[in-house]
Amino acid sequence: MAHETGQMVDDPAWTRENATPLIGEVARFFRSFCRRETDGRWHFFLTPSLGQDEAGGSDQKNFLCILYGAKYAFQTAIAHGLDADGAYGRILAEGLAFDSLLSEQGFYHSSAGAGAADFGRQKHPVQLNGLAYLPVESAPLAAERTAHALRYATTNRAADPHFLAGRSANSFSPVPISATRMAGSKIGPTSTRRITPIPPASSSTRRAAPRASRSTWPRTASLPRASRTMS
Repeated sequence: MAHETGQMVDDPAWTRENATPLIGEVARFFRSFCRRETDGRWHFFLTPSLGQDEAGGSDQKNFLCILYGAKYAFQTAIAHGLDADGAYGRILAEGLAFDSLLSEQGFYHSSAGAGAADFGRQKHPVQLNGLAYLPVESAPLAAERTAHALRYATTNRAADPHFLAGRSANSFSPVPISATRMAGSKIGPTSTRRITPIPPASSSTRRAAPRASRSTWPRTASLPRASRTMS
């Protein structure tokens, strides 16, 4: 969010002062409990911890949401010039432990511990994070496409009909409730990974942070059009 806010503000000096330090601390946090194991991949384990899908249990190894979040944080930190020792680049080159979560059906489990048992009982379809929230690749991965195809099987009672005061919830919504219940179930274009490095600070470009008034808020329409699509 810090990076995207910097893009919307469109003021490199403001971004360096406000967004870049936050991005650096987030990446440093993920790096603090990231370990390279014998398979050559980088794994995550921290206690106490709770994944995005609360139903999947606590203190699990390699929460899928952590892998997505860490990869996005490392990529963004590099783009902001925060990888002085090359650690983030090295971790990304060697790979995070996504393959340790790959199921026989071809999608990622929500964690390396309770993930297999959690599928079908999840509260949140974290397998869709790479499509809807954290697009860490330039195109959807095979495991993400499989997860999208299985999105109604992922979470508890996702395909159940739901009623409000005797009327179908669909009668109140222009979008079917079955499509909105699942985060990312109505997949459309999402952003590609185009992280533009922040130019170095200079006395001539540095100025006071802009005031956040309604008249000066950036408009969504000014953002570049998304190009990632699902087929």
